Amino acid sequence: STGPTAPAADPSSAAPSPGAPDTPEYAPVTGEGLVATGVDDTETIERAIREGLTLGEGAFVYKGSGIDVNAPVLRGLGAGRTFITIDSDCLIDSNQQWSSLFIEGISFTGGRAVIRNRYRGANVTTIHVVRNCRFVSYKENAICHASSDMPYWKITQNYFSAADSTNSIAVALSGLTDGSTVSDNAFVNNRVHIKLDHGGNNTHIQNNDFVQSAPGTNRIAVWIVPGDQKANAGSGLLIDANKFGNEFADASDLRIAYLDQNGDDFSRAMPSGSVSGGYISGHTITGCNFAGNDNGYEGAVVSATPNITDCYIGPITISGASPNCVLAFRQPPSGDIRTKIGPVQGVEGIVFCNAGDIITRIG
Repeated sequence: STGPTAPAADPSSAAPSPGAPDTPEYAPVTGEGLVATGVDDTETIERAIREGLTLGEGAFVYKGSGIDVNAPVLRGLGAGRTFITIDSDCLIDSNQQWSSLFIEGISFTGGRAVIRNRYRGANVTTIHVVRNCRFVSYKENAICHASSDMPYWKITQNYFSAADSTNSIAVALSGLTDGSTVSDNAFVNNRVHIKLDHGGNNTHIQNNDFVQSAPGTNRIAVWIVPGDQKANAGSGLLIDANKFGNEFADASDLRIAYLDQNGDDFSRAMPSGSVSGGYISGHTITGCNFAGNDNGYEGAVVSATPNITDCYIGPITISGASPNCVLAFRQPPSGDIRTKIGPVQGVEGIVFCNAGDIITRIG
């Protein structure tokens, strides 16, 4: 025989599903991600970043005051399917230590900055990833931070084009950046494409395309602020297999530059025209194509500091018009710089260094 039948459950007494929003103020979640209204999607975007949800196909609009969470996560369905227009100062604007960052698959338009962290203390936590995104029409920065020590950035397969090339720095990584990689990106319109601190500190810059899409002056592809002491002045930095294009290049534009900055706001400070007393050490620049046009240019690498040691430039390729030299010092180098240059392909008879035989010539 069978036992007594259990009474049917009362649907009204069922426990709420965990994680469900308390109010219906957010856009619904579908199999393709959160849905855009195209008018004001601030709440939807903020929820996505807090909870790690995916934004679906469509045009989202952000009008908030900047999102500040400990571990921002924002995913889209791809830069050709998920779009965010930033109708405000910043999208992510933090002033705290991040435990992590993960951003992928979104096209961002506008804003003064898109991803910004103003926290100045050490931020040695885990990996910070920005990949497969498109950043356009930002006024100052696509990605920037102010930390004294923030390693493990992985910035890859993105497209960067600012509103203009007057005051914009696409990627500005302050402080120590050990173990960071900037790779496989297209930088097409910025005053500065990449800016690094403390001599570059073991960052790898690989397989990027650096060009300009309109006329301009005094622009820089890769700007490295020299370290203020000999230790930790860039040992291990690698600039490899990049193209430094000649599109809309001006004679005042620089490809790789070692220059001080004017001011102490790293993400906004522009290059100083003064000579530098800082230090650069242990850089490897290899496999790159430096393209010139009829305007000419100062050098493949230009240094305002005389304090360069133990660097290697080569093999590299020079295409189109040649620079005045490969390594151009703006003040005489100090002592034995123990730096090697060559082979240099694509041109014959180029001056390797404007300071004479102080370098070791290879090839």
